[in-house]
Amino acid sequence: MEGLRSLEIGIRAIRAQREALHTIGHNIANVNTPGFSRQRAILTTTLPQGSMGTGVKVQMVQRIRHEVTDFYIRKETPTFNQWKAKFEIMQQVEVLFNEPSEAGISNTLGEFWDAWADLGNNPESGAARANLREQARTLCEGLSSLYGTLKDLQANIDQQVKSEVEFLNSLTQQIGNLNQEIEKTELGGKEIANDLRDRRDYLIDGLSESINFTYREMDDNTIRISIFGQLLVSKSKIAELMTEGGESGYLDVRWKDSGENVIMTDGKLKGLIDARDQIIPEFLDSLDNLASSLIEEVNYLHRRGMGLDGVREIVGWKDFAGVLDPDVDPGEVYGSFAINGVEIELAAGDDLDAIIIKINAEESNTGVTASKEGDRLVLQPYFDNPKTISITDDPDGIMREDLGILADFFQGSGADDISLNDAIINDLNKIAASQSGAPGDNSNALAINQLKGKLTVDEGTSTFGDYYSGIIGKLGVETRQSSHLKSNKELLLTTLEDRRQSICGVSLDEETTNIILFQQAYRVAVAFLKTVNDMLDILTTSMGV
Repeated sequence: MEGLRSLEIGIRAIRAQREALHTIGHNIANVNTPGFSRQRAILTTTLPQGSMGTGVKVQMVQRIRHEVTDFYIRKETPTFNQWKAKFEIMQQVEVLFNEPSEAGISNTLGEFWDAWADLGNNPESGAARANLREQARTLCEGLSSLYGTLKDLQANIDQQVKSEVEFLNSLTQQIGNLNQEIEKTELGGKEIANDLRDRRDYLIDGLSESINFTYREMDDNTIRISIFGQLLVSKSKIAELMTEGGESGYLDVRWKDSGENVIMTDGKLKGLIDARDQIIPEFLDSLDNLASSLIEEVNYLHRRGMGLDGVREIVGWKDFAGVLDPDVDPGEVYGSFAINGVEIELAAGDDLDAIIIKINAEESNTGVTASKEGDRLVLQPYFDNPKTISITDDPDGIMREDLGILADFFQGSGADDISLNDAIINDLNKIAASQSGAPGDNSNALAINQLKGKLTVDEGTSTFGDYYSGIIGKLGVETRQSSHLKSNKELLLTTLEDRRQSICGVSLDEETTNIILFQQAYRVAVAFLKTVNDMLDILTTSMGV
């Protein structure tokens, strides 16, 4: 009996060392597997028989994990990824603004004002007028292009939100499936699903990159995950999220079952939504404010000036084939304008011929006579009392909007649609550099040039240049802030991850030492088993068995 007992001890020793070596091999094989936690075979003595020991066995294969470190990593990861998402988007915005550079709005705006100054030096110069037209075109294209690319970036972020929600749903589905497998494997407490738990923890880490949540391991070994009290994962059941168009025209993140908005305070998803709904719109509004102020201020002065055609003849740049305000009863007052200080009143229902008749009724007073060229109004100095053609008042926009005698310099309402007026594009003589029409008069060009130094933007608190510099300054501040906060959290997470790896990670040096340890134990156990076997052979031979 003693010999058989010794044989059993030897066999158990060999089995235990082999299982320990198997665990070491598993660790080494997964040294580069993301989320893998090193495992350790826990050896314990088998039940003794009286005072006599019976050997060793592997009580369990323990997964080395530090739950407190896991908790803090998952607590800080959402904040890090929120600022990381914002920082990456701010970097893209900086690239779009491209400041400082020759192609940037700041330089283009400066060249636009310089072009007006050049025109002021030589108001009749065709080259100066052509240069102004090109600089204005470049400025318009720069503003509208920048606005459009920011809108494109905003739409791209919206698609990233959708993709992130789909990815998040995939993670929660996998976590739910692993909950079910772990619960089944560990039912009864005989087995521990180490690798399945590693996989689940790795997915939970990934989930923490997208959104903030709370979690708790239940008595049945499943993980329950909640977002502000709303269950996201419970056992194998998950609550899906969805994206749906909101009031802003962009996607809201909602619970699929209830349709309510998901409350988020941190995570990549929060960072994307903040950038889409707050950061990008701020820059869009600022650009729009700059462009609308530019349109309003330049056009206001340009309408009161005169082009080179004001001395000889002005041909309207718009066709007028209909009547004034066809929806109002004919004869009712429509509006008025003034030529050389003489007011001319028009009525609803007046067509081009009626307008010409009313202008010519005052030609001796205005010094201007009217005719038409096709469907366009033509104004010329009246031969009996010729005067420079000057539209001194146009409160109802008739000469500008209906007849095209006056030409705004810009058209559009903001950064989205700002462009050079078609009349200026087609006829350089329409550029109003003069206020009197007299040869060499550059007063209107200089007045427009002086806008660059006036407080006309942001309710009269800033110049155009200072306002745009403020936009760039704010961009720089927000980029640095997001970079700083991201770096702070990144440093903290690096420290926490290093601590986790020092506890949970596989060390090849340590595993090599353990191989030698258990290999020696295995070799000695085999030698012990051989010795016991030899002793039994001697005993059976001497007994003649």
